[in-house]
Amino acid sequence: MSSVQINNPTGLVAGDLMVAFLAQNNPGSPIVSTATGWTNVLSRNHTSGSTVGTSVYYRFATAADISNGSFTFSFTSSRRSAGAILAFRGVDTVTPINVSGSQGNNASTSLTAPSITTVDNNAMLVSLYGFVQGSNSATPPAGMTEAFDAATGAGPNGVTIEGAYAIQPAVGPTGTRVANAAATSVNIGVLLALSPAATTLAEYRFDEFAWGGAAGEVLDSSGNGYNATGFAGATTTVGSPAYTSGSQSTCRYGYFDHVGVTRSYVQLPASLPQMDGSYSVAAWIRSPSPNLQQQRIFANDDNNDGWGLSLADSTTGGVRLFNRNVNFTSTSGAGAGSGGVILQTPNNVIAANTWYYVAATVNAVSKQARIYVYDTAGSQRALTTGTYTGTWCESGTCTGATAIGGETSASSEGQQAGFHFLGHIDEPRIYQGALTQAMIQSLLTTVRTCPVGAPDHLQIEYPGDGLTCTPSTVTVKACANASCSLLYTGGGVSGTLSPGGASFAIGIAGFTSATVNSTTSPATLSATYTPATPNGLTCLNTVTNSTSCGMNFNNAGFLFAAAADGIEATIPAQVAGTASGTYYLRAVRTGTTTRACEAALTGTQSVNLGYQCNNPTTCNGSNLMSVNGGTPTVIARNDNGVSGSSTGVNLTFDANGNAPLTWTYGDVGQVTLLANKTVGGALLSGATNSFVVKPGGFVVSDIKQTASPQVANPGAGGAAGARFVMAGESFTATVTATTSGGVATPNYGRETQPEGVNLATALVLPAGGSNATLTNGLIAGGSFSNGVATATNLSWGEVGIMTLTPGVGDGDYLGAGDVAGTTTGNVGRFYPAKFAISAASLTPACVPGAPASAFTYFSEDGFTTTFALTAQNLTGGTTSNYRDAFAKLDLALYGSYGFSATALPAGSSLSSSASAPSGTWTNGEATVTAKHQISRPTDLTAPTSAALTAAPTDGEVPAASPAMVLGSTLLRYGRLQLLNAYGSELLALPVTLRAQYWNGSAWVMNTDDSCTAITAPTSGSGLTFYSEVAAGAPGNHLSATETTATVNATGKLAAGDAGLRFSRPGSGNSGYVDISIPLAARPWLQFPWGISPVNPGLNPTGLNPTGRATFGIYRSRLIYSRENY
Repeated sequence: MSSVQINNPTGLVAGDLMVAFLAQNNPGSPIVSTATGWTNVLSRNHTSGSTVGTSVYYRFATAADISNGSFTFSFTSSRRSAGAILAFRGVDTVTPINVSGSQGNNASTSLTAPSITTVDNNAMLVSLYGFVQGSNSATPPAGMTEAFDAATGAGPNGVTIEGAYAIQPAVGPTGTRVANAAATSVNIGVLLALSPAATTLAEYRFDEFAWGGAAGEVLDSSGNGYNATGFAGATTTVGSPAYTSGSQSTCRYGYFDHVGVTRSYVQLPASLPQMDGSYSVAAWIRSPSPNLQQQRIFANDDNNDGWGLSLADSTTGGVRLFNRNVNFTSTSGAGAGSGGVILQTPNNVIAANTWYYVAATVNAVSKQARIYVYDTAGSQRALTTGTYTGTWCESGTCTGATAIGGETSASSEGQQAGFHFLGHIDEPRIYQGALTQAMIQSLLTTVRTCPVGAPDHLQIEYPGDGLTCTPSTVTVKACANASCSLLYTGGGVSGTLSPGGASFAIGIAGFTSATVNSTTSPATLSATYTPATPNGLTCLNTVTNSTSCGMNFNNAGFLFAAAADGIEATIPAQVAGTASGTYYLRAVRTGTTTRACEAALTGTQSVNLGYQCNNPTTCNGSNLMSVNGGTPTVIARNDNGVSGSSTGVNLTFDANGNAPLTWTYGDVGQVTLLANKTVGGALLSGATNSFVVKPGGFVVSDIKQTASPQVANPGAGGAAGARFVMAGESFTATVTATTSGGVATPNYGRETQPEGVNLATALVLPAGGSNATLTNGLIAGGSFSNGVATATNLSWGEVGIMTLTPGVGDGDYLGAGDVAGTTTGNVGRFYPAKFAISAASLTPACVPGAPASAFTYFSEDGFTTTFALTAQNLTGGTTSNYRDAFAKLDLALYGSYGFSATALPAGSSLSSSASAPSGTWTNGEATVTAKHQISRPTDLTAPTSAALTAAPTDGEVPAASPAMVLGSTLLRYGRLQLLNAYGSELLALPVTLRAQYWNGSAWVMNTDDSCTAITAPTSGSGLTFYSEVAAGAPGNHLSATETTATVNATGKLAAGDAGLRFSRPGSGNSGYVDISIPLAARPWLQFPWGISPVNPGLNPTGLNPTGRATFGIYRSRLIYSRENY
């Protein structure tokens, strides 16, 4: 038959990929004429010429296809034919065929399709077989599902086809796929791998109310269960969503590095599949500093063997995609610096404090990666495309964890303040497969109804027992997690406490104070409130650590009040070393008739006072709190949950039972002040709320270089001041948390969640320069001992002078706010660690039309180098403050660059041009132009290629080793040759004046020289005319007025020739003129020709070319000569 009609597969819908397989008992190939709308994958016959041929086509189904119901394929000849169409859903629409292969097999019952190597996970394998014998049949390969088995009949004149499919989960070789035929037959086996359409691997909405480091707390909304974990202070916030449409938006968003928080990130689980095939990542980003370098958005590079998508990574406000295992060979729409392992957008596509949607796609089939950047209006800010070679994440690479917002703490880079995102990230998504542009634009506008905010649960905290005669103050907290170590700061929580019916409202602080009141004991604490919480309400007795909600209310006891006869006070945060305000210890009892409070003690009484350390839960080894009720008295300490130790303190109670007192605590943390006294056999007791005492300050001391010789910080006052360490080099500083009196507070850094110290930098000089973030400037709380911590890995990546101001690590000491420490004196001067050269080019002195013929003469002034010079810190970042007086490298001084030339012959040396180098420092970068010359060697030398290198130094920055190559130039030993000439006085006289170079064995004309400037000699310069003899007498009849010398109209040599000619003198003006070409200004063309014995004054140095032009003698017998070829 010359055509075959095949019905649509059952259940076909628009968008399905159809694969058509056709076989014909025909030795020719291809066997099918081009099918309209179908794309040919492959066509082949059996290599032995046996009578079987096959073709494979694909097409995406349309609504019209479904309506038509079938397809007809026409053959180029009429033979027994068979065909089948398979349909697959969820196939990539851009590159549906991942990879394919086919092979011819000799007669056998084994039908073999070749092994292919897939480049995408979860590729659909399709094996297809065509074989001679129309009465045959087959069974599918092991592990594959049979799709069809059809035969034409007609025995050896017919054909049989077999098809099967199976998923291959992981990237890699498929192995051969062997089906089995019922009878021996010549056959062809085909194996296809279909690329899956992009499918969601993980979707993180960042709508959780807080993250505290609990495993799996960052939820994956894709349903795949790849829940992630926040680290190092990464959390969420709300207020300005990335994208809003009507009443819906993208809701809450991730809050990464900011004041008091560095090195934060969200780590994805190890179960997330490796990105070793086609994949895509996308997210909203907003940074207050889009030029701050190395901000990781997505990263899998803990072991420096992976990939990352980052902001301002060697760009200014640009987005960069890198992979250490590939090589980008061509790009479009890319910014400077793309190529190799890097693909990046142009600069300045990201502005400060503005949301942008960024996406990166990798197509492992077409080997193409793309970066997309959109603003909130949907306008495309950048589309950068790169084609690469290599495998994105081949076996043994990309071995680290995948993270959002920074590299993890498992990597050395992740332990630095850099390599983390500064600001907000939202809606990060990871896909298996390459998203199309339309898909990305659709994701950009995806919004939802935001979840109603609610804390995990509420917690009522009460300071021990209350009194029946007066309300007791309690603290109500909105807890964001089960342990209540994190507070819900969404606000909007309100309710009513019981007993007593006092109302409360919790705002963005996450807690509030309220009162409870009961005339019976015990009473159960409870509350009604909105919104409802998933985990109800809990209680905590801050004196005993009991979680019972049963609170005792006594008829007599102590309470601490802010005023005489006042109700129980909530003690606010105090400052270590500073006396509290005056409070009153009230000794009261419930009146038997009035039920009101009345004095339980009057006059001078010894009351047992102690303090309890709640956070940290253990006190320092010394008693550090004193109470002053008239005489300062140091009182006893108690660890958390313990109240047995106390010290008697004399207090004076007035008639109403009020005793004034103050206290001073010489440490930090959260503490409770306890009071008790036995009166008439009854125990009076009371306690304050658990209040915070924060440091009085911080002091930074002993700033020095970490490495030997541990140079102490000189505290330079300006650019001329002593240098300290290189930009990016580690230095050491000691930080002490102190009381207001400057004494160390030993419990700092021992809190339940240890508080650290953040060192903030402020630029002193240069004015208007860049204030780099201090690397490792967040000193972890766990590193403090007795209130003191020494950091040895601090570094500042800039040039100049700065100061350090210490503050609380997270900017909020136990909820009591920040503490401004003492700013140091000047730290520095910091100077660059190295100089880098890029974009180097070398231009020889003579560049003719063919650049390959460019050259420079030995001793010629000269060839030119142009390059970008960048002052850098130790990690290779640009030190933009290297300018003005802080730029010590003199760009106009040839010796600054450490120029050297390699492979020079004996006697040759590199030297500066007569023109000084030029360049200007701008933000740590300069474009330098320098001119050079290489002297002539001792002996005649064949053309030599010399490479020029540079190792710049300013006397402080070490010279680069090895030196950096700028380029090379071909050097020629040259000269200008002048030959004698003669001719008729009736004709113009050409004179040979040409450039030559030594080729190693002889002087040859330098036809590449069309650069050397040449000036026609005159009677005043280069021409010597002699006195004329009498007319008719033998001798010289030529004067200066009778002939004129000219050279090429361009004033330059042309292919090495000067075009020197003398005009015809005319009849009767025979004679001669001596010529000397002065080359003092071009010594590279001089040569030791010798001094003329006839006219020593013609060339007194013997170095200039000389000759004689003669008219009227040695006339040739030829009148006219012409050559024809």
